[in-house]
Amino acid sequence: MLHALCKYLAEDGYDAKIMHSDVFIYRRFHKIQFWIEWIAYSLKDIFKEIAVKLLGEKGRKYGEFFKGYYDESVKGYKKTRWPFVDKNTVAVYPDIVFGNPLRSKNVVRWLLYYNRFTKYERAYGKNDMFFAYRSIFNDEKRNPEKRLLCLSYFDLDLYKRTNFGERSGTCYIIRKGKQRSDLPVSFDGVIIDDLPEEEKVKVFNQSKYCVSYDPQTAYSDLAALCGCISVIVPEPGKTREDYRKQEDKSYGVAFGFAPDEIEYAEKTAAYLPAYFTSINENGKKAARGFAEECETYFGI
Repeated sequence: MLHALCKYLAEDGYDAKIMHSDVFIYRRFHKIQFWIEWIAYSLKDIFKEIAVKLLGEKGRKYGEFFKGYYDESVKGYKKTRWPFVDKNTVAVYPDIVFGNPLRSKNVVRWLLYYNRFTKYERAYGKNDMFFAYRSIFNDEKRNPEKRLLCLSYFDLDLYKRTNFGERSGTCYIIRKGKQRSDLPVSFDGVIIDDLPEEEKVKVFNQSKYCVSYDPQTAYSDLAALCGCISVIVPEPGKTREDYRKQEDKSYGVAFGFAPDEIEYAEKTAAYLPAYFTSINENGKKAARGFAEECETYFGI
């Protein structure tokens, strides 16, 4: 989501950049500790970028070590590793970042999932601006205005159906569902979570079913776009209505294995190409509106 926002803002003329760093995630740290870890991360990042260029396609065999350096779901955004900002910079932090590691004067918190730091006042600044990705994730104490920023970017030259013939087997999505009590001990198919994007698409185009234990991932929709019968397994005691509002049709996706849900998924899959095209167009508009709201809020 952050990469999509960065891409759209840059295309609209803003000096938008992404700073990758595991240093930020779920952490509270002193300034010296931040610099030590930032230097270590930057050296590793530079080494991997050079290694990927030297190894070429051979580097793919090292899998997890170069994760994110070969395949990106969003292309065209600008990257930086330099942790300095000026007085007009707006730092946009996702919900997994504690505090203000960049020490930016202007801070936006984007709740892409439920607020993990509700009990920690020090996690946020008093003038931070909050957005929720979806209303279900909103923290009304922090965001009583109910500001929403829902945007995505999908490479429709990559995510598409190429197999219109025979399919077999089931692939699986776990992602945010890894702590579920009803998660199976073993799986009889490929778990796509850590695969490169092109490999995910390849598996989707080979599989008849895609079963997800993460009810809040777009990969279920992408699996359907690629031709799978896509099924989200609801958490115990929950149904479609617990995850989707009435106006959210979830084309091509079944919630559970009931015959009517499977039938719905198969019948509505044809709407997905137009649906994803509209998502990209709406993302551009949402990013522009977000930038204008930030300018007004922070007076920049």
